Amino acid sequence: MKMRTGSRAIPIPWQAFCGRVCAHPCETACRRGAIDQPIAIRALKRFLTERHGPESKRPVDVNEGRAQNKLPFRIAVVGGGPVGLSAAHDLALMGYSVTIFEAAPVAGGMLYLGVPEYRLPRDVVEAQVREILATGDITLKLNHAAGREFAISDLRSQGFDAVLLAVGAHSSRDLSIPGVDLDGVHKGIDFLLNVNLGYQFTIGKKVVRDRRRECGHGCGAFRGARGAAPACGGGGIARAVAGKRGGGRDEGDGGRVALRAAVGRAGSASGLPREP
Repeated sequence: MKMRTGSRAIPIPWQAFCGRVCAHPCETACRRGAIDQPIAIRALKRFLTERHGPESKRPVDVNEGRAQNKLPFRIAVVGGGPVGLSAAHDLALMGYSVTIFEAAPVAGGMLYLGVPEYRLPRDVVEAQVREILATGDITLKLNHAAGREFAISDLRSQGFDAVLLAVGAHSSRDLSIPGVDLDGVHKGIDFLLNVNLGYQFTIGKKVVRDRRRECGHGCGAFRGARGAAPACGGGGIARAVAGKRGGGRDEGDGGRVALRAAVGRAGSASGLPREP
Protein backbone atom coordinates (compact mmCIF):
# COMPACT_ATOMS: atom_id res chain seq x y z
CA MET A 1 0.00 0.00 0.00
CA LYS A 2 1.31 3.44 -0.94
CA MET A 3 0.32 7.02 -0.28
CA ARG A 4 0.90 9.46 -3.13
CA THR A 5 2.25 12.90 -2.30
CA GLY A 6 2.79 15.03 -5.38
CA SER A 7 4.77 12.94 -7.85
CA ARG A 8 6.05 10.44 -5.29
CA ALA A 9 4.43 7.28 -3.99
CA ILE A 10 5.39 6.59 -0.36
CA PRO A 11 4.83 3.08 1.10
CA ILE A 12 2.78 3.06 4.29
CA PRO A 13 4.08 0.70 7.00
CA TRP A 14 2.01 -1.71 9.13
CA GLN A 15 -0.36 -2.77 6.35
CA ALA A 16 -0.34 -6.39 7.58
CA PHE A 17 -1.42 -5.12 11.00
CA CYS A 18 -4.12 -2.90 9.47
CA GLY A 19 -5.40 -5.86 7.46
CA ARG A 20 -5.89 -7.99 10.55
CA VAL A 21 -6.84 -5.97 13.60
CA CYS A 22 -7.70 -2.44 12.46
CA ALA A 23 -11.12 -1.12 13.57
CA HIS A 24 -11.57 0.15 9.96
CA PRO A 25 -13.43 3.41 10.72
CA CYS A 26 -12.93 4.30 7.05
CA GLU A 27 -15.44 1.62 6.13
CA THR A 28 -18.05 3.18 8.42
CA ALA A 29 -17.55 6.52 6.69
CA CYS A 30 -17.31 5.05 3.19
CA ARG A 31 -19.84 6.72 0.88
CA ARG A 32 -20.23 3.50 -1.08
CA GLY A 33 -22.25 2.25 1.88
CA ALA A 34 -25.06 4.59 0.88
CA ILE A 35 -25.40 2.64 -2.37
CA ASP A 36 -24.85 -0.97 -1.29
CA GLN A 37 -21.88 -1.85 0.93
CA PRO A 38 -18.73 0.00 2.02
CA ILE A 39 -15.43 -0.97 0.39
CA ALA A 40 -13.87 -3.72 2.52
CA ILE A 41 -10.58 -1.91 3.01
CA ARG A 42 -9.35 -4.07 5.88
CA ALA A 43 -10.04 -7.32 4.04
CA LEU A 44 -8.38 -5.98 0.88
CA LYS A 45 -5.25 -5.04 2.81
CA ARG A 46 -5.04 -8.48 4.37
CA PHE A 47 -5.57 -10.14 0.98
CA LEU A 48 -2.70 -8.15 -0.55
CA THR A 49 -0.25 -8.47 2.34
CA GLU A 50 -0.81 -12.21 2.69
CA ARG A 51 0.22 -12.60 -0.95
CA HIS A 52 2.76 -9.83 -1.48
CA GLY A 53 3.50 -8.32 1.92
CA PRO A 54 6.75 -8.82 3.89
CA GLU A 55 5.29 -11.91 5.60
CA SER A 56 4.36 -13.61 2.31
CA LYS A 57 6.33 -16.06 0.16
CA ARG A 58 6.47 -13.51 -2.67
CA PRO A 59 7.10 -10.19 -0.95
CA VAL A 60 7.30 -7.01 -2.99
CA ASP A 61 10.45 -5.01 -2.26
CA VAL A 62 8.97 -1.58 -1.57
CA ASN A 63 12.47 -0.09 -1.28
CA GLU A 64 13.69 -1.28 -4.66
CA GLY A 65 15.01 1.49 -6.89
CA ARG A 66 14.47 4.19 -4.31
CA ALA A 67 17.29 6.71 -4.24
CA GLN A 68 17.78 8.54 -0.96
CA ASN A 69 19.55 11.81 -0.34
CA LYS A 70 21.64 11.16 2.73
CA LEU A 71 21.39 13.96 5.29
CA PRO A 72 24.16 14.66 7.84
CA PHE A 73 21.85 14.41 10.84
CA ARG A 74 21.27 11.67 13.42
CA ILE A 75 17.92 11.11 15.11
CA ALA A 76 17.35 9.09 18.29
CA VAL A 77 13.94 7.46 18.66
CA VAL A 78 13.14 6.23 22.18
CA GLY A 79 10.62 3.42 21.78
CA GLY A 80 10.33 0.68 19.19
CA GLY A 81 6.56 0.40 19.04
CA PRO A 82 4.22 1.44 16.21
CA VAL A 83 4.88 5.16 16.70
CA GLY A 84 8.65 4.88 17.01
CA LEU A 85 9.02 2.50 14.08
CA SER A 86 6.69 4.57 11.90
CA ALA A 87 8.68 7.70 12.70
CA ALA A 88 11.93 5.90 11.91
CA HIS A 89 10.44 4.72 8.62
CA ASP A 90 9.50 8.23 7.52
CA LEU A 91 12.73 9.81 8.78
CA ALA A 92 14.79 7.21 6.90
CA LEU A 93 12.86 7.98 3.71
CA MET A 94 13.81 11.63 4.21
CA GLY A 95 17.49 10.68 4.45
CA TYR A 96 18.10 10.85 8.18
CA SER A 97 20.18 8.35 10.14
CA VAL A 98 17.93 6.87 12.84
CA THR A 99 18.72 4.85 15.97
CA ILE A 100 15.81 3.23 17.84
CA PHE A 101 16.19 2.46 21.55
CA GLU A 102 13.69 -0.19 22.69
CA ALA A 103 13.42 -1.28 26.33
CA ALA A 104 11.84 -4.68 25.56
CA PRO A 105 13.69 -7.65 24.06
CA VAL A 106 11.44 -7.42 20.98
CA ALA A 107 10.31 -4.59 18.74
CA GLY A 108 6.71 -3.83 17.87
CA GLY A 109 5.35 -2.53 21.15
CA MET A 110 1.80 -3.59 21.97
CA LEU A 111 1.44 -5.18 18.54
CA TYR A 112 3.83 -7.85 19.81
CA LEU A 113 3.24 -7.67 23.56
CA GLY A 114 -0.48 -6.92 23.75
CA VAL A 115 -2.37 -8.32 20.77
CA PRO A 116 -2.79 -12.12 21.08
CA GLU A 117 -0.85 -14.20 18.59
CA TYR A 118 -3.93 -15.83 17.07
CA ARG A 119 -5.12 -12.34 16.03
CA LEU A 120 -1.73 -11.04 14.91
CA PRO A 121 0.91 -13.76 14.39
CA ARG A 122 4.34 -12.87 15.72
CA ASP A 123 6.07 -13.71 12.43
CA VAL A 124 3.87 -11.10 10.73
CA VAL A 125 4.95 -8.42 13.23
CA GLU A 126 8.60 -9.44 12.87
CA ALA A 127 8.37 -9.29 9.07
CA GLN A 128 6.86 -5.81 9.22
CA VAL A 129 9.63 -4.66 11.56
CA ARG A 130 12.31 -6.04 9.23
CA GLU A 131 10.74 -4.22 6.28
CA ILE A 132 10.80 -0.93 8.19
CA LEU A 133 14.43 -1.42 9.26
CA ALA A 134 15.36 -1.99 5.61
CA THR A 135 13.88 1.36 4.61
CA GLY A 136 17.14 3.21 5.15
CA ASP A 137 19.83 3.92 7.71
CA ILE A 138 17.96 2.57 10.76
CA THR A 139 19.63 0.90 13.74
CA LEU A 140 17.54 -0.96 16.32
CA LYS A 141 18.89 -1.42 19.86
CA LEU A 142 16.83 -3.80 22.00
CA ASN A 143 16.95 -4.03 25.80
CA HIS A 144 17.89 -0.35 25.97
CA ALA A 145 15.61 1.38 28.46
CA ALA A 146 15.74 5.10 29.13
CA GLY A 147 16.97 5.70 32.64
CA ARG A 148 18.61 2.28 32.80
CA GLU A 149 21.05 1.83 29.91
CA PHE A 150 21.09 5.50 28.97
CA ALA A 151 19.74 8.89 29.94
CA ILE A 152 17.74 11.09 27.60
CA SER A 153 20.02 14.02 28.41
CA ASP A 154 23.04 12.00 27.25
CA LEU A 155 21.74 11.38 23.73
CA ARG A 156 22.61 14.86 22.51
CA SER A 157 26.15 14.48 23.81
CA GLN A 158 26.38 11.19 21.88
CA GLY A 159 25.97 13.08 18.63
CA PHE A 160 22.21 12.92 18.05
CA ASP A 161 20.77 16.08 16.56
CA ALA A 162 17.21 15.40 17.73
CA VAL A 163 15.40 13.01 20.07
CA LEU A 164 11.88 11.65 19.55
CA LEU A 165 10.11 10.14 22.56
CA ALA A 166 7.72 7.34 21.57
CA VAL A 167 7.62 5.30 24.76
CA GLY A 168 3.97 4.23 24.45
CA ALA A 169 1.52 3.56 27.26
CA HIS A 170 2.12 0.06 28.59
CA SER A 171 -0.14 0.51 31.60
CA SER A 172 -3.76 -0.14 32.49
CA ARG A 173 -6.04 2.53 33.80
CA ASP A 174 -7.09 2.11 37.41
CA LEU A 175 -10.74 1.48 38.26
CA SER A 176 -12.40 3.52 40.98
CA ILE A 177 -14.13 0.59 42.65
CA PRO A 178 -13.56 -1.09 46.04
CA GLY A 179 -11.20 -4.04 46.17
CA VAL A 180 -9.04 -3.26 43.15
CA ASP A 181 -5.91 -3.28 45.33
CA LEU A 182 -6.56 -6.69 46.87
CA ASP A 183 -4.19 -9.60 46.34
CA GLY A 184 -5.05 -11.56 43.23
CA VAL A 185 -6.51 -8.63 41.31
CA HIS A 186 -4.36 -8.06 38.23
CA LYS A 187 -4.48 -5.53 35.45
CA GLY A 188 -5.14 -6.93 32.00
CA ILE A 189 -2.25 -5.19 30.26
CA ASP A 190 0.20 -6.27 32.98
CA PHE A 191 -0.94 -9.85 32.48
CA LEU A 192 -0.57 -9.67 28.68
CA LEU A 193 2.89 -8.11 28.86
CA ASN A 194 4.15 -10.80 31.24
CA VAL A 195 2.66 -13.69 29.29
CA ASN A 196 3.81 -12.42 25.88
CA LEU A 197 7.33 -11.94 27.21
CA GLY A 198 7.32 -15.52 28.50
CA TYR A 199 7.32 -14.73 32.21
CA GLN A 200 5.60 -16.92 34.77
CA PHE A 201 2.28 -15.41 35.83
CA THR A 202 0.35 -17.44 38.38
CA ILE A 203 -3.35 -16.62 38.59
CA GLY A 204 -4.89 -19.74 40.08
CA LYS A 205 -7.42 -22.13 38.60
CA LYS A 206 -10.61 -20.07 38.84
CA VAL A 207 -11.05 -16.60 37.39
CA VAL A 208 -13.85 -14.17 38.17
CA ARG A 209 -15.47 -12.37 35.27
CA ASP A 210 -17.55 -9.23 35.60
CA ARG A 211 -19.21 -7.98 32.42
CA ARG A 212 -20.73 -4.85 33.98
CA ARG A 213 -20.25 -1.62 32.06
CA GLU A 214 -18.31 0.10 34.82
CA CYS A 215 -15.62 -2.56 34.57
CA GLY A 216 -15.03 -1.68 30.93
CA HIS A 217 -16.22 -3.36 27.77
CA GLY A 218 -14.49 -1.37 25.06
CA CYS A 219 -12.46 -2.64 22.12
CA GLY A 220 -9.49 -3.39 24.28
CA ALA A 221 -11.26 -5.88 26.44
CA PHE A 222 -12.73 -8.08 23.70
CA ARG A 223 -9.39 -9.06 22.25
CA GLY A 224 -9.03 -12.71 22.90
CA ALA A 225 -11.57 -14.97 24.53
CA ARG A 226 -11.41 -18.45 23.11
CA GLY A 227 -13.53 -20.20 25.69
CA ALA A 228 -10.90 -19.64 28.34
CA ALA A 229 -11.34 -18.47 31.90
CA PRO A 230 -13.11 -15.10 32.01
CA ALA A 231 -11.79 -11.74 33.13
CA CYS A 232 -13.12 -8.53 34.58
CA GLY A 233 -14.53 -6.44 31.76
CA GLY A 234 -16.38 -7.21 28.57
CA GLY A 235 -14.06 -5.50 26.14
CA GLY A 236 -10.98 -6.51 24.19
CA ILE A 237 -8.28 -6.65 26.85
CA ALA A 238 -10.42 -8.90 29.06
CA ARG A 239 -10.91 -11.28 26.17
CA ALA A 240 -7.24 -11.11 25.28
CA VAL A 241 -6.43 -12.04 28.84
CA ALA A 242 -8.99 -14.83 28.73
CA GLY A 243 -7.53 -16.02 25.44
CA LYS A 244 -4.18 -16.58 27.14
CA ARG A 245 -5.49 -19.66 28.92
CA GLY A 246 -2.64 -21.79 30.14
CA GLY A 247 -0.02 -19.04 29.75
CA GLY A 248 1.76 -19.14 33.09
CA ARG A 249 -1.42 -20.35 34.75
CA ASP A 250 -1.46 -22.37 37.94
CA GLU A 251 -3.95 -25.21 37.63
CA GLY A 252 -3.44 -26.54 41.13
CA ASP A 253 -4.57 -24.20 43.89
CA GLY A 254 -8.12 -23.49 42.76
CA GLY A 255 -7.78 -19.89 43.87
CA ARG A 256 -10.14 -17.14 42.71
CA VAL A 257 -8.81 -14.08 40.94
CA ALA A 258 -10.24 -11.10 39.07
CA LEU A 259 -8.43 -9.86 35.98
CA ARG A 260 -9.15 -6.21 35.56
CA ALA A 261 -9.53 -4.94 31.99
CA ALA A 262 -8.10 -1.58 31.10
CA VAL A 263 -10.76 0.99 30.31
CA GLY A 264 -10.79 4.43 28.83
CA ARG A 265 -7.83 5.49 26.78
CA ALA A 266 -5.69 2.44 27.50
CA GLY A 267 -8.36 0.18 26.04
CA SER A 268 -9.92 2.20 23.28
CA ALA A 269 -6.71 3.61 21.82
CA SER A 270 -5.78 0.23 20.40
CA GLY A 271 -8.79 0.38 18.09
CA LEU A 272 -9.10 -3.36 17.67
CA PRO A 273 -12.46 -4.60 16.39
CA ARG A 274 -14.87 -6.75 18.26
CA GLU A 275 -15.05 -10.43 17.52
CA PRO A 276 -18.12 -11.59 15.56
